[in-house]
Amino acid sequence: MSVESLAKLKLTFREDGVFTGGNSNQISDGAAALVLASTTAVEGHQL
Repeated sequence: MSVESLAKLKLTFREDGVFTGGNSNQISDGAAALVLASTTAVEGHQL
């Protein structure tokens, strides 16, 4: 995509917003989690 084509994209969430289909993917492309726990906590909570 060129800068010109990105500038023509419609705003995604609000008319006065800043997110378009060209720049909003990084906030909606899935999720991740990381759990750090001791062995005692893992066993105690059956994780």
